[in-house]
Amino acid sequence: KGGLIGAHSETGALFFVPGSQVDTKIVKSFDHLFDKELDFKVIKVDKIRGNVLCSRREVLNSQVKEKKEDIIAKYKVGQIIEDCVIKGFSSFGVFIEVNSEIDCLIHQSQVSHSRINNLENLFSIGQKINVKVIDIDTSKMQMSCSIKALTPSPYDNIGEKYQIGKIYPGKVISIATYGLFIELESGLTSLCHASQLSYKKNVSPNKLFKVGQTIDVMIQEIDIPNSKVFCSHKLTKENPFKSFANKYPKFSTVKGTISKIKDLSIFIHIKEFDIEIYLHASNISWNGKPEEDVKKLNIGDEVEAKVMDIMPDDQKIQVSIRDLKNDPFVEAFKGKKVNDILTVKVNSTNSKGIMVSVEGNDLEFLIKKNELAINVEESKNYNRFQAGDRIDVAIASLSMETRKIQLSVKLLEKNLNAEAVSNFGSSASGKNLPFAQLSEKLDNKKKEDK
Repeated sequence: KGGLIGAHSETGALFFVPGSQVDTKIVKSFDHLFDKELDFKVIKVDKIRGNVLCSRREVLNSQVKEKKEDIIAKYKVGQIIEDCVIKGFSSFGVFIEVNSEIDCLIHQSQVSHSRINNLENLFSIGQKINVKVIDIDTSKMQMSCSIKALTPSPYDNIGEKYQIGKIYPGKVISIATYGLFIELESGLTSLCHASQLSYKKNVSPNKLFKVGQTIDVMIQEIDIPNSKVFCSHKLTKENPFKSFANKYPKFSTVKGTISKIKDLSIFIHIKEFDIEIYLHASNISWNGKPEEDVKKLNIGDEVEAKVMDIMPDDQKIQVSIRDLKNDPFVEAFKGKKVNDILTVKVNSTNSKGIMVSVEGNDLEFLIKKNELAINVEESKNYNRFQAGDRIDVAIASLSMETRKIQLSVKLLEKNLNAEAVSNFGSSASGKNLPFAQLSEKLDNKKKEDK
């Protein structure tokens, strides 16, 4: 059951042939081999046990190899072979039989100069075709053939027909998630990437185009060594972002409808140009918090905004709602400088200090506890201020660019003390000021009493 028992034709010595070594393929019955003189190859000898192991498969393989070597030797690279028969298909190519003596593979990349999605749509089993030998591997006894090598490559003279930057018609022959394959002519296919299909972002190629449709494309790149051409469909159209920029230059006002809100990003659709422009929540208002301002807007709301930045090539336009009005910070502190005195209204107090607003303006600022008085103990007593009180403060720092200001009662006291010294020659002359060095005088009085 496990093989055959054979006898040497001259000596009569017995040997064993395992079933796996009887033939080059699996056989269910050995009956056709009985009482025949066959050639075997000795593959193992056990002299101690007197066992000999032989193989008929090795002999057959050797004969096939010798025969295949003779067959391969008949062909040369560049030779054209006619009437090859198609035997089968795979995901990577076509199998053919050459002159009924050797099988070859035609890789999918060697079938045509143009892109092919399904080989079975072009060929059928048993069909006869002509091929050209492009490679012979004598070590593996393999021969590679090509169909497309029979015809001139469209890339040989592509520079005479196509130029970068020019527009040509093409036929959509395949649609993928990453773009379109456009046939410019028979055998010449170009890739139009999804990013080059439309000025809109994240478009689906299947929704915009159909196989067989003819469209205009602009050649962007020709890669002759790798036989690739890249093109763009959107560049054949007028850039709507440039059209927008022509009508709505920087700092002009535009109206649109909110189409999408994501976190702190708001996208506004401009129907006239079918584009979306960008509004960040920080540019909704001057005084409000972005995360609260964005909640006041809804998809479908019509809004008006000022154009702040235009980048047509990057397809980006940034707008602002708050810039439709003058910056209240600039209005409040225009012409002001450090050490200037302001009158402010106390709105509230907390553990950090007091919240105040400038007269005639809704802007609110914090005066920290350490800025409420020169005397440390007095600065801690922020409860002496009540909502509605009006107090004078000095500007400690001011930046129009960053819209930041620091107000200080302590700085005002220091400046008034310095002014008193300058006018009267002694800091003691400032004793009539209600807050000037009061605690220091009381300390001196206590010492005198003792």
